[in-house]
Amino acid sequence: KGRATEWGIELETQDVQLDAMLTLKTMDRMIASGVQGIAIVIPNKKLGPLVMQKAKDANIPLVAVDDEILDEDGNSAPYIGTDGHLLGRQVGSEIARIFQTENFAKHKNKVKVISIDDPNIAVAMLRSKGAEKAFTEQLPDFPKENILHIPYNNTKDSAKSIMIPTIAANEHVTHWVIWSANDSGVLEAIQALEEAGFGSEQIIGVGIGGARSHDVFNSPKKSGFRATVWVDATVTGTTAVNLLYDKIVNGKEIPAKSFLKGTLVSPKNFN
Repeated sequence: KGRATEWGIELETQDVQLDAMLTLKTMDRMIASGVQGIAIVIPNKKLGPLVMQKAKDANIPLVAVDDEILDEDGNSAPYIGTDGHLLGRQVGSEIARIFQTENFAKHKNKVKVISIDDPNIAVAMLRSKGAEKAFTEQLPDFPKENILHIPYNNTKDSAKSIMIPTIAANEHVTHWVIWSANDSGVLEAIQALEEAGFGSEQIIGVGIGGARSHDVFNSPKKSGFRATVWVDATVTGTTAVNLLYDKIVNGKEIPAKSFLKGTLVSPKNFN
């Protein structure tokens, strides 16, 4: 909004709350009101063709933010966000480093890795796959069968809900490693582990996004949530507005892909 105000343009925003119907209705309303460009985070990949067709029919530029979207022919909308695979690799690499530093390997088959996946969001899966790739590259001797993939729907408490039966089904496990597409997935899983009696020294969890790390890193209580790869949403939003502005006002073509980097943040460098 700050950049929009600086340029003297009107910016309208709407939180669609992961609601597919609200997403489509919001687009219809904004197009009818005469918007000249749209930056959108879609809640479900399946909406891609509808969203892109609506923008095409209205002859207005559209930028996909945080998650790439495709039309029905497989063509991608211009994308601004992070490289999901690279973010995941940052997570997996940091987890592997902590794993080695704290010698989790000595616990052998009593260690389980939990990849909390959202199969409905492509960028979420890229992050999970990137984390696994980096982790297994740095720890090639870790048993692949001890990496469990658990699907969740990325809503409040869903990771915790699916983690509870996972703990019950693995009574022999004493140490846990957690990654997911965002901070919430990791923190909810850790909450389930803490309520089951596991201490921070038995858990290695690294998130993505930084949205929920503030309270954890500022708390005197130790947590298994060791770090997060921080993504500055302000920079993402500003860049999206910039790309649309250049297209609408200056006729500059929007790049096919614009990637932003994440920053590893832990209690040691958090401020």
